[in-house]
Amino acid sequence: MKPRASIADLIAKVAQQDRAALSALYAATAPQLFAITLSILKDTEAAELVLQEAYVKIWHNAAHFPSDGYAPMTWLITVARNHAIDTLRAVQAQPGGPDDIPDAPDVTISPHAVADAPTEQPPIEACLEAMEPDRAAAIRAAYVHGLGYEDLARRYGRPTAAIENWIRSSLLNLRERLTS
Repeated sequence: MKPRASIADLIAKVAQQDRAALSALYAATAPQLFAITLSILKDTEAAELVLQEAYVKIWHNAAHFPSDGYAPMTWLITVARNHAIDTLRAVQAQPGGPDDIPDAPDVTISPHAVADAPTEQPPIEACLEAMEPDRAAAIRAAYVHGLGYEDLARRYGRPTAAIENWIRSSLLNLRERLTS
């Protein structure tokens, strides 16, 4: 992937409606964003559609990218993740619910592919694996599967405020691991 400054530069050019910059941004970031949408939706076609829709949102909202200290990949991931969760919730709200969603194929990224992929930061999964298992599971449940603090509090048998602090400290730990 391109360096952080390069991704931020591409977002700035997209904000000026530069189609070539959008293509370059897509080429640099689509694999990571697709992995996130696929992990949430568990369906390749749905994940591809959501990814395309996420880039449309990025096109329309690039001018609102908070460039003052925020990691550009974090913003892109948030756009894709939130759109995937919104899509999943909309599907679950329809008659038939989540049981009608087909299972995803067993897709795993080989360690060799991760090691060979040029990145500016270590992969998030490696950082999560280095954390305490309960905390990593809580982060995944909250940010990949869209569970709220109350849901996590019930799951872990802790007060909601404790879960909020737990998630906050885990995210700070994760941020340290990703930026070091």
